[in-house]
Amino acid sequence: MRKGKKTGIWNLLGCIALFMLSAQGFVAVANGSVSSETFEATLAPGESVSEKVTVNIPSTPPKVDVVFAFDLTGSMGGILNTAKSRAIEIMASLDVLDIDINYGVVSYMDYPNCYNSYGYNSCYGTAGDYAYAMNQAITSERSSITSAINALTLGNGEDGPEAYTRVLYESYSDSSIEWRSGAKKILINFADNIPHDNNLNEGVTSGTWSTGGDPGRDEEMFTSDDLDLQTVLSEMATNNVVLLEAHTTSSYLVYWQYWANMTGGSLFITDSSTMVNDVANAISSELVTTTVSNLHMAASAGYESWLTSVSPSSYSGKTGTSTDFTVTLTVPDGTDGGSYSFTLSALDASNISYGDQSVAIAVPVSAPTPSPSPSPSPSPSPTQTPTGSGIVYGFVTDEYEEPLKSVSVSLTGPNSNTESASTDADGYYFFENLIQGDYTIRASKSGYETASKEFLLGDGGTKEVNFQLAETTSGYIYGFVKDISGDPVENVRLTLKGVKTRYTAKSASDKDGFFEFTGLDADTYVIKAKKKRYRQSKMTVELEEYETKEIEIEMRATTSRKVNEKR
Repeated sequence: MRKGKKTGIWNLLGCIALFMLSAQGFVAVANGSVSSETFEATLAPGESVSEKVTVNIPSTPPKVDVVFAFDLTGSMGGILNTAKSRAIEIMASLDVLDIDINYGVVSYMDYPNCYNSYGYNSCYGTAGDYAYAMNQAITSERSSITSAINALTLGNGEDGPEAYTRVLYESYSDSSIEWRSGAKKILINFADNIPHDNNLNEGVTSGTWSTGGDPGRDEEMFTSDDLDLQTVLSEMATNNVVLLEAHTTSSYLVYWQYWANMTGGSLFITDSSTMVNDVANAISSELVTTTVSNLHMAASAGYESWLTSVSPSSYSGKTGTSTDFTVTLTVPDGTDGGSYSFTLSALDASNISYGDQSVAIAVPVSAPTPSPSPSPSPSPSPTQTPTGSGIVYGFVTDEYEEPLKSVSVSLTGPNSNTESASTDADGYYFFENLIQGDYTIRASKSGYETASKEFLLGDGGTKEVNFQLAETTSGYIYGFVKDISGDPVENVRLTLKGVKTRYTAKSASDKDGFFEFTGLDADTYVIKAKKKRYRQSKMTVELEEYETKEIEIEMRATTSRKVNEKR
């Protein structure tokens, strides 16, 4: 068993993009030799280990996500055609940076309704227009990006302003975009007009200039989800999404420059002939920096209390150099025996990661536990804690008794502990080391109806549970409601509403937090979750025809103390 302090160096090597240095992992070095990339130690509760960490700081972020946002109203045809024909060239032009860049695609036109608000009365769009669509989640597959762009078609739009506020809002609210953890987040907005807002002049100049309110996801004016442009821009900054405005006219430049600056971004003018170079130059300029702010070490969620000391606490200064930290990891008192895995990351003020280190701590099951302190730190569950000898296994087939591969099988047992497995090519799955008690098991796969069964497992028993899944003939959304600790929340009232179809449905979570909505058409759905003594939660889900999606909704308990909420 390792106790006390250990001597060594962990190197966090990002990639220095413009200088073509290769990216490397965060590794431990001792006596001139390099150990495995995962740091491993055996510690009893209360024991600690310290390490010297050297962080190399490149002049560009090691990981970047870029989302292209396309205005598809009629005047943007030239830009869209250029993007379709030269999308690969645009992405390839950034390869010179030699960093990890992924891409996504969203699009918008305007709300297909007429509104009278804030002294502005007009139809925003026409039938078939839409205010927002997520066309391709962030991916490394460039063919997927080009396919998404090539599938875009122009709409109409009715008045001059467009649904820009909405797409800016979705840049941080739509979880299906799938920004990567630790990546620098950039939204490139190709546009030629102005947003809907009750006062575009706010922060720019005096007076009031109204282009009508933005009704938000429910497309109904003067409801709780209406959007305010300046608030949305502030939230983009809070969520570290940078706006690069690719403007295609010389109109409204002062406004867009101000709005982009609110997010830490900038404006550039482009057209069909210069688009490739303009986009590459704008992104390159945004990425290259001479300084870094508040670079610090952080443990992954649930393990914050294990990182008990970092010296110095942070670094702010020049890039293109390195800095040292001494980190101390301590197993919290009261931690159960088992194997614990988590990540240490070097993050800057915008939560951009400059390197990750995998950590594996083994806590002996039989190790004596020191006397608990008055307020022991909560410890996360171990990744593997064998507590029984029971076994559950089975096969999943389709209606024709053909095996189904990659079916997600979840097993929820006593104390609401949940394990997951995936079927192999024979449709086979397997769970072991199970304690006796009541269990619920579910099998789910996109394109098939979810099935579930309940059973009692005896002490050391073996149970075979087989499933036959029927193909879905309509869309299907299902998932779990959990609290911030990951425990299921029962009897949560859920309502679903389609943005375009206006279809509504209701459901409620069971004892495992499970809920489902069946018989859905392709649409964007807003799901709201409510329960007494919990804050209301809301999620937007994009569903294609016949698609099945699993989601997780987090509920936060309210406190008895009343607070003033900023609107």
